[in-house]
Amino acid sequence: MKFHKLLGILIVLTLVFISCGPRYQGYGVILWSDQEDKATPFANGVVVGILTISEIRDVYGIKILDNEEIIPIEMPRWRIRSFSRLPEAQGFAESYKDYRDEFARSATQGLPIRSNPDNLSTMVYRLRQNEKIKIISRQDELTDLSGLVDYWYNAITMDGTQGWVFGHNLRLENPTTASQPVVDEITDELLLSFFDNVWRPESYWPMIRDRQFNFDTFSPEFGLFPDRENKTIRLVLPGEVQEFTYTNIFRPRFGQYLAEGSDLQ
Repeated sequence: MKFHKLLGILIVLTLVFISCGPRYQGYGVILWSDQEDKATPFANGVVVGILTISEIRDVYGIKILDNEEIIPIEMPRWRIRSFSRLPEAQGFAESYKDYRDEFARSATQGLPIRSNPDNLSTMVYRLRQNEKIKIISRQDELTDLSGLVDYWYNAITMDGTQGWVFGHNLRLENPTTASQPVVDEITDELLLSFFDNVWRPESYWPMIRDRQFNFDTFSPEFGLFPDRENKTIRLVLPGEVQEFTYTNIFRPRFGQYLAEGSDLQ
């Protein structure tokens, strides 16, 4: 009898302890935190437990897993990718870690965001010039759109619209080291072509074609002069001379190069 009584007490205590723990309605990964401090527990890429779901206010009540000291907060649902099971959330967080701090801005007015990564799919949003978006992922393979070669990026806007945007007119910000490799100038064919030539103003072509020259603007001293050995790039135009000194050259994506140590790209 005493054994059965003790067993009953243990079962009751176990149920009490279980009931005191949080009851999650699901799990999530924070895509774009509304906490400005990157050191916050609720930063991009963090796995959280979803305590409450408000359809009316369109927010999740979220909590950091296994940390009773951090107070739960509310966050707009579009900022979080939700999952029914914890392993699914953890798997997505692992794939997202390379993009959690990566943003981009549109370099042109009206850049379309589409429902799928192809140029014929439905347009769901048009970006304003310089509008900031959050990069979620990227297709593995480059795409050629009528001679423009780049990646399709899965992204989210500040109003929560998600879709795919072609990277040709995107300017990536805070790219990870993996997405911005140092270029080997000896083997990179595009860069070899750049450094092995002197580049003249486009305005020279119609003068050469028509054999009519304006020698105020047509001169051997004008052009873009790359110097790989001394790591300088010199621009000389009528009334303007600029020289860029760099330390390394990075490639954020296909066809774009950044000269580290200068503002040249």
